[in-house]
Amino acid sequence: MQLRNSVQSYGAIPMSLHWLTGALVVLAWFLGTFGDDLPRGSASNAGMFLHVNAGLLIIALLVVRILWRFVDAPPPKPRHSAAG
Repeated sequence: MQLRNSVQSYGAIPMSLHWLTGALVVLAWFLGTFGDDLPRGSASNAGMFLHVNAGLLIIALLVVRILWRFVDAPPPKPRHSAAG
């Protein structure tokens, strides 16, 4: 698989950034929603630590994705014919 975008598809780098961001959003949401159900003490502290750091990583990946978009343009959108 190619690292950069081509005319036909997205490359490995933008796809990896996309799916990693999505996984971190799910993790942060899960910990934010159910973190209060964790037992008090080290489990609760670890859950909060992961929740905060997942959010920080999401912000960092957002910046990287925006910068990558300037470096590597996305593939063109497919044109659909107007069949009547």
